[in-house]
Amino acid sequence: MSFLQQLKYNFSRQGVLTKLIAINVAIFLTVNIIGNLSHLPLLRYLGLPIGGNEFLFRFWTLFTYMFTHADLWHMFWNMILLYFMAQVFFTIMGQKKMLYLYVMSGLTGGALMLVLGLVMPGRFSHSILIGASAAVLGVGAVMAVYAPNYKVFLFGVFELAYKYFFLIVFVINT
Repeated sequence: MSFLQQLKYNFSRQGVLTKLIAINVAIFLTVNIIGNLSHLPLLRYLGLPIGGNEFLFRFWTLFTYMFTHADLWHMFWNMILLYFMAQVFFTIMGQKKMLYLYVMSGLTGGALMLVLGLVMPGRFSHSILIGASAAVLGVGAVMAVYAPNYKVFLFGVFELAYKYFFLIVFVINT
């Protein structure tokens, strides 16, 4: 079995959460290693252009932006939040709905930013949206609505209702 076949086989056996994190990390490495070595502006082709009509010519970015990160810490914290929020999500809702929720939350966040770019063109002119924040916060928001009093332990010490945990995460993230 070749390396690529082994990689494909191992990837297919993983859960949704592992696949989402792996895709985010793979695109991060592609943008930062291959993009920098080849001097290709990959963020321009993967990030969602806000304000102006560029989106019409790069419509796929409504999907690709939610997997694209330029900064290591941005990706790291998004993936850490996704991991812990997904654990709560899996406990209550199961794994099957995770991918749908992640993608729909990302699409909704991107669409909202496109609308804001049209409403306030001076504020968002020639901006590019990247990152999984909308998708990750969507997972957290569903859990805050569906199970607001679910108990989580912040840093393993402080017991909080999930709605307060999500409120803290939302305020810090925005």
